[in-house]
Amino acid sequence: MRKLNFGLDAPNIFRNLLITSGILATLLILSMALPPKPVPEIVILRLCLTLLLFSCLIPSLLMIASSKYFKIKNRDKLIRQLALTGSETVLDVGCGRGLYTIGFAMVLPNGKVCGIDIWNPEDISSNSENGILRNIRQSGLENRIRLKTEDMRRLSFENGSFDVVVASFSIHNINNAEERKKALSEIARVTKNAGRAVIVDFQKTGEYKEYYLSNGFKLEHRSTAFGVFPTATNLIFRKS
Repeated sequence: MRKLNFGLDAPNIFRNLLITSGILATLLILSMALPPKPVPEIVILRLCLTLLLFSCLIPSLLMIASSKYFKIKNRDKLIRQLALTGSETVLDVGCGRGLYTIGFAMVLPNGKVCGIDIWNPEDISSNSENGILRNIRQSGLENRIRLKTEDMRRLSFENGSFDVVVASFSIHNINNAEERKKALSEIARVTKNAGRAVIVDFQKTGEYKEYYLSNGFKLEHRSTAFGVFPTATNLIFRKS
């Protein structure tokens, strides 16, 4: 299988960090043309520019490492944690360019995976249905995957349709707490009894935990998503 491109998270933030880094680097270079005598003001200016430059470059590098390597490693670890039989049905909520959609399809020879998204390009670089379709074709797993354009707050599936519902870095994109609750409720509704809801996120994880524990789910697994940036938490809930 060819190496798949799952995109870069938060491309606008990444772009802004790079632009700011370029400006700071230029200013730092220009400061070198100032009088060579190390007057305190110039030394402090150079030090501040250097610190600001690294404060932009380091997150940029972490974002690349997270999107291209650590999120894939974390996905594979989570899928192993689920100990699937290979015949499950899975829903990927906010599937983006297919990181979890394809990851699950790879280990489900007799199962099916459905990916849904509204394809917001601000969430992942080149986020579109065509983007994930290219990855699916390259993976050779077309017969195990279907896609739908849907809002996670209004899912079209029947109650108890899926053994596993996964939402990775997607629910936090809903700004309003009541609207997030609708998404959590929909995930709970379409999860089968004894099925599992898997959430990976860097925000609102306490909110998600509180909702599911108060609605008949049990927390089966909690861990830090090693290397994922921003620092994220893995949560696996089982529906009672």
